[in-house]
Amino acid sequence: MSQPLANQLVIGDPSIQRAIRWIARQSLFTIYVLSWGVTAAAACYGATIIFGFAAGYALPPAALFALLPAAHRVPDLEPFLPWPLLGVAAIGALCGWAAAAGILPVADLALGANGSSSVPTRLWANSPF
Repeated sequence: MSQPLANQLVIGDPSIQRAIRWIARQSLFTIYVLSWGVTAAAACYGATIIFGFAAGYALPPAALFALLPAAHRVPDLEPFLPWPLLGVAAIGALCGWAAAAGILPVADLALGANGSSSVPTRLWANSPF
């Protein structure tokens, strides 16, 4: 089964393949860094819940607002939250398509920068979420 001409031009051109690989790797690195940021934020939130239990709060997660008064401003950011989530989903879809087309090695999607399984990948794969 032959591929359409547009696919042959993109898949067969080494300079386009290099550009797609570079963009995909930079995007995956960005997701890697964001994953560590989310991990740190979740750990801080977990620490405030533990503090809430220890301090005797009726609703321990509400201890966040006592410890960080600026947390009351978080709902102001809510209208903008779908855009970064859409961006992360789009990066994942584009990298998956590039891997399916043979442009990006599939191993790059699951491995860290040094070739070993990345810690956030293992962490999120083993989490209950």
